Parts: sequence; structure tokens; C-alpha cells
Amino acid sequence: MGRLKIIHTADFHLGVWPVGLPLSKRRFRLKDFEDQLHRIKNYALETGCDFLVIAGDIFHTAKPSSLLLDLFARFVYSLASRGISVIAVAGTHDKPKAEDTPSYLKALSDAGTPLFYFAEEPGCIYLKGRISGRVVKFFMIPYVQASAIDWEESRLKIMGLVKNLIAKEEYRYDYSIAVAHLTVDEAYIKDIPAIVLREISVPVSIFSNLDYVCLGHIHRHQSPSKNAVYPGSIERVNFDEEDDVKGFVVVEEEGGGLGWMFRELPCRPMKSIPKQDYAYISDEVDISELLTSLLEASPGIEDAIVRLKLRIKSSRNIAFSSIEEVMNRFKVFHWILDVERVREEGLKTIRHTRSSSIEDLFREYVSNLLTGTLDSALTEDVVSEGLKLLEADRSED
Repeated sequence: MGRLKIIHTADFHLGVWPVGLPLSKRRFRLKDFEDQLHRIKNYALETGCDFLVIAGDIFHTAKPSSLLLDLFARFVYSLASRGISVIAVAGTHDKPKAEDTPSYLKALSDAGTPLFYFAEEPGCIYLKGRISGRVVKFFMIPYVQASAIDWEESRLKIMGLVKNLIAKEEYRYDYSIAVAHLTVDEAYIKDIPAIVLREISVPVSIFSNLDYVCLGHIHRHQSPSKNAVYPGSIERVNFDEEDDVKGFVVVEEEGGGLGWMFRELPCRPMKSIPKQDYAYISDEVDISELLTSLLEASPGIEDAIVRLKLRIKSSRNIAFSSIEEVMNRFKVFHWILDVERVREEGLKTIRHTRSSSIEDLFREYVSNLLTGTLDSALTEDVVSEGLKLLEADRSED
């Protein structure tokens, strides 16, 4: 028998696109994600893994396209056909808007896909590793919808659910592992502790008696405790992640317990230009010359997704064709224009983006509307549910 080895991943977000990405480029962006799945699969097969874990948010919407479903189904089959079990829980984006409506992933599981174990509801499963022969008790903890506006009530609800689940003892096992799509107090979001942001979170200490905790939901790789790890997303999803390293975690038996290491994946760059603040475009400045100098000073710009941050007087027109020409010259994959319009001295600047989908406009509107009213987790829930309604309405059309 070999040693127990597990691949821990999370937050694939298959089907997420940057704002305004043309249809002609979506297949190239999708290939970025497909290549990551291919690299993860190859590592699992080459190194002899027992299990591959996905801690939520496999898809970016609850109703993924048939193309995305096929991509993920082939990924599962490529592992299961070689004896590697795939264990996954539903994330924020995987759950349909109606509580009694099963997700597409549950349908895949219910269809009897061999060695694919998916949980929409909390529960436990016991699985034996094909290579190691080790029996692992997996505590499946999918994303739990906050049912109340009250932060403390929602927090206690999730804590109670986790504690009750972990307390269950039924069969003998070698190792206990939680697979959870949630936020822990000790995690950092945009360099700020989650507990400070009033995220609906739980203390990581409730998992202290387990051998390892496969966390998902936060896209930056981090380890809130020695046995609890967020692998982060497998690709950069937005510009908050432009400096993040992406990859997956390898969990392996060592010294009578479980240790882990992070393996980095190559990733398409995201670049904000300029990095800090906004570049001011006065009436005298030639935008092509300024943009050329900004891009020349930014290494690794070829094939990147770029956010160009400009501050412009409200009376000045934006030469989109000139910007496009410069971006093409530097072989930028896709660009987004983030503009601060300055009306006059003393007035607040107005921000715009060059191209916004209805989803992005909705997200921006709700986020601005609820700022200071709800905590960020509940605001994200409102946005998520609204996006599901938009997606459902589009599907029915």
C-alpha cells in the first residue's frame, strides 16, 4: 500500500468572463481554465492520488452551458476512469435560486457517475483510497445560505451545523477531513481579516480535531491554521486577484498525520495600469502617447487582461479607437477602461467602465445601494440571488 495523497482544489468558476470580452475571445479564455484542469489531472495521475477534492464553485452560474458541463464531465471521467475519486460540495455559485431545485452537478451525481461524490446538503461519506487503502471520513459542508439579516444569528447557525456534523461517529476511519465552502474568522479578504469585515464566518478552531480542512470560497491561497487551507481559485477571476499566485494543494500522509504543500499553476496575467490611482489625461495630453509610455513601463503586458485607469475631464471625449490601436500593438489579450470623470473642482468624480454587461451593472448597482446597510457576505448573497434570477430569465427566453 502507498501513502494517502489528496489533491485539494476549489473555485474553478468555469464560465466567468471579464467585462466586455468578445465572443471571439471567449474560447481562448475558456481554454485557460481547461488547461488548468488538464495540469491538475496530469499531476493527480502521475503522482498516484487517491482523491481529488473541489471545495465549491465549480461553475460561475447555477445553470452552466452544455459546453461547460461537458468540459467538467470529461475532467471527472479522466480521473474516475483511473480510480481517483472526485469529491465536491456546492459553492455559492453552484446552488440554484430555489431551495427545492437540484443543481446540474447533483444531476451528474444522481446519474451514477462513477467515483463522483457531490453534496448540496451537509453530510458525511466514508471512502477508501484505491492506492493507499486508507479510509477517510469526509465531512461535506456546502455553502449555507444566510437566512437572517442578523450577523450573529447567521454565524451561530453555521457553527451549530458544523459542530453537529463533526460530532457524528458511525464507522472506523484512518483520517477525518472537512470539505467546506465557507469563510473562517482567521481568513483574509483583500488583506483585511474576515472578522473585521463582518463576514459571516466561523472560527477555524471548530475544525481543530480534524486531520485536515479543505476550504473553498476565498480566492487567495492562505492557511488560517496549520491544518486548514484555502487553495484559492485556479485562475484570476477579477482584478483584486491580479497579484495572487494560483494553484492547488497536495495533501499527503507523513509522520502519522497529514501534511500539505502548495503547487503553483501558470496563469494569464491581469494588470491594472497604472497600478495605483488613476492616470490623469489633461486637455493637452495625447492619449496614445501616454498609453504607450504606461504600457512600456509595465512588464508582462502581452496576452494580459488589462484594466486601464484614467481620470478625464467630463468635457473630453475618449478616443477608443486610439486606445484599441495601442492595445493591439502591445498584443494585449483584452482591455477594460475604468474612467473617473472629473466634472469640476470640488465635485465628486463619477466612475464608468468602457463596457458593462447587465450582470456587471446589476452587481455595481446593488453593491452601491447596500453599502453600509448589510455586511459584505449578505450583499454578495443578494447579488448572487439576483444574478441567478437574471440567468433563469435568460434561459427561459
